[in-house]
Amino acid sequence: MKLEDLQIGHVYFMTDYYDEELLIPKIGTYVYLGQDLLGSDGSLYFQSAQEYFEKGIWGSGKDAYEYGVVCMKQDILEDVYDYTELQHQLELMKKGGARYYE
Repeated sequence: MKLEDLQIGHVYFMTDYYDEELLIPKIGTYVYLGQDLLGSDGSLYFQSAQEYFEKGIWGSGKDAYEYGVVCMKQDILEDVYDYTELQHQLELMKKGGARYYE
């Protein structure tokens, strides 16, 4: 994702892998909360979709860990996807891990 494409309140996905061979993907669903919420260092804030809908939006005075908040720098946005980009990533993952999908 590009920083300028992020929209507050929209859903995004973060990917990682369970294995070192990068064949078994792990996908997290998050809601974008905004930038520089606790300072002016350029940090981006996302909240786990589960906590967002179960506990409400995280805000000042609430425990970030309890509310599933993820804080990241802009250089990690390469692992954040919207629906269209996630679909493309899943196709690439499927090709890379084809032996698990047969």
